[in-house]
Amino acid sequence: MKEEKWILYSLVFQLKSPLHIGYHKIMHLTRTRLYVPARTLWGAMTVKLVQKTGRNDYKKAGQFLREKMRFGYFYFSNGKELFLPHYTEEGLKLGRMCLYEFEKKYIRSISTTAIDANSLSAEEETLHHLEYINYRNTEDSSPLFLEGLMWIKIDGHPKEDDFLFTYEDVQVKLSELLQSLQIGGERKYGFGETELVKLERLDDTDLRSKGFCGSWLESDESVKVTILQGNFIWAHAKYEPNLNMKGEIEIFMGREWDDKKGSGRNIVTHGLCWMPGSVVEEQATFEITPSGIWEVYK
Repeated sequence: MKEEKWILYSLVFQLKSPLHIGYHKIMHLTRTRLYVPARTLWGAMTVKLVQKTGRNDYKKAGQFLREKMRFGYFYFSNGKELFLPHYTEEGLKLGRMCLYEFEKKYIRSISTTAIDANSLSAEEETLHHLEYINYRNTEDSSPLFLEGLMWIKIDGHPKEDDFLFTYEDVQVKLSELLQSLQIGGERKYGFGETELVKLERLDDTDLRSKGFCGSWLESDESVKVTILQGNFIWAHAKYEPNLNMKGEIEIFMGREWDDKKGSGRNIVTHGLCWMPGSVVEEQATFEITPSGIWEVYK
């Protein structure tokens, strides 16, 4: 029996429709995150795995992916520059752009309201604004991409970038599972359509070649990422009193499958976390958990 090991892959998707990643509400405005958390990609892949195999057990499919994969966060790119958020003395930047410049080029919103059937006018207190990432630069119509990393536990060492794996006695090609994922919220309105444009196996443990800080290694059958002093994290990192960082903290929550209520009905909290872009003030090594959250490796 071949030994299983973690293999790193780089993925690039092109956005084919607007994208909304739920964040929080300010009055009537529902804001979007400026990146795709690991759990969001995991959810989209779970749905696709069920569709591809015809095995209608979302919980089991999701657990299979969590056992076989470790998901990184995905960030927007114009094909030349990766718009990683990071906190600076000048405030939050995405790549080399300030937040305002990024929002000007890529953020839009739509307004919706419920209609009163009797008066055929807007119902009171139903006006709703939804913020979203446009799939093209609003200034020059150039396409927008999502780039990120994913680790997959594989028997041996595949020679090709693509490969087959087996789930519930059904063989699935990795590229076919990743192709045409629908990510994020408002999917019934056509949001979140993506197309896989690049799948590449990486043999280097230094992640800087793909625009990400740090290096990675496999230890105790898990994936560890080391971030040097002065560099920033690119996932949510669970708060620890002895973790010396500066940036922003939030209570990070998400939705999962509920056996009784169905998709997205189970609210899961990951507790207090440092947000992507927060700066490490002392070198730290993190373990990537099955949910994609980073935890300090002790």
